[in-house]
Amino acid sequence: MSAPTDLNRLLVGASSDIKFEQSWLLFWNLEWDFFVVSYIFHEFFLALTTMLKFALC
Repeated sequence: MSAPTDLNRLLVGASSDIKFEQSWLLFWNLEWDFFVVSYIFHEFFLALTTMLKFALC
């Protein structure tokens, strides 16, 4: 009778590990997207201020 409960516990543990790995990958992807977007905004802002500097001087 203990064999099905052991199998159930094993499956629950495996699914929780998979969920943890998926959430970690999702967090990593969001952090990477934030880095890329902030870099693009930084480059855009730098180009904009350079153009304004040349336009005003």
